Amino acid sequence: MNVFHKNMIVETSDIPEIAETYKIPFSVAENVIDQMKRTGSVAISAFSGPTRVRVKALEQVLDTDPPEAPQDAPQEPTEVLYDSNEDEARAFYESPAGNLMTSVFEEAVEETDEFDPEETTERDEIVDHAAHGLMEAFSDSEGCFIISDDGCCRINPDKPPSVQHSLTVVANVLKLKDLGSVVDDKSSWMLGSIISSLEDFHGENFSVSQVCDSTTKAYNTVVTAVGVFKAFKLKRYKLSFSSHKEAHYAKIPDAHKRLILHKAETYKIGPKSIRALCSIAKTMEDDTTIRNIRSQKQALDLIAAYKEAKVVYVVYDEGEWTRVTGLAGEPPEGKIVLNLKDWTAQAGNQIVQIQKRHTPQP
Repeated sequence: MNVFHKNMIVETSDIPEIAETYKIPFSVAENVIDQMKRTGSVAISAFSGPTRVRVKALEQVLDTDPPEAPQDAPQEPTEVLYDSNEDEARAFYESPAGNLMTSVFEEAVEETDEFDPEETTERDEIVDHAAHGLMEAFSDSEGCFIISDDGCCRINPDKPPSVQHSLTVVANVLKLKDLGSVVDDKSSWMLGSIISSLEDFHGENFSVSQVCDSTTKAYNTVVTAVGVFKAFKLKRYKLSFSSHKEAHYAKIPDAHKRLILHKAETYKIGPKSIRALCSIAKTMEDDTTIRNIRSQKQALDLIAAYKEAKVVYVVYDEGEWTRVTGLAGEPPEGKIVLNLKDWTAQAGNQIVQIQKRHTPQP
């Protein structure tokens, strides 16, 4: 069965965000969603301490029943979605469908994309050198690892680490992440590379869950670091870890991800703008628009134009309401399609204007 979080169906790709929102390990969030799918409830007693409290809070906003549609599912949108009579309009906006439409509209917050190109300064080089030396001192005092200039690790074949020493090293790298944003980027690459190497070397004797248990670090932090490192193991760009992460989690072909990162590297584009370009590539379903970018300004203009054309739709079909992001003039298919930018409702070829919910004057 499907599981809904705050009236929206939960996809596998949503679990990392849920884990981060409720401050629980990825494996716990995954387990909770799986229990809801199988049994419709969560065994709260299986958890303890703060995790139990957070899981209970998550369970309270999960449901296996789809959001309620209007009792009389409208065949013609004009009968339910719009009427010149104010009382009927108010009744729609107070219905489950009207509440859902308004909450989705209010949650559609526009993102601010910033280009922040910076030339490498002497201070950056000093910080880079200091971070590298700090990681080297923090991670390994026995020479079991070889650390490259860009902060990645590989096992020293002449002096491989024991499992216990491996766990200690990973715990220290996780502590290093708490020292601040200056070394956060390098420590993320280091965390991903060192765990990947240790998994290959120790096999099933080395478990990431051992690392998380011994350091109380959220599981999804480790999963993200390892996933991003493996995705760009063969080719990394002169961009931050966050920039690579935005591309990694985008639901677009790998070739499109690499193209966007290449453009970002060339024209000094930051993580938020990379996310926007990934959204554009996903909407367009090809890389032609991205491939035609020839400057930072052109990228900025493209993102601004996309934001202007972007529309959040709420679609009613087969008894369920879902939210879909698309472009103006290209509505998704559905029995009823609400356009939350122009405030219109469409059913078939018929489009009617709907009123924004307002507070009646006394």
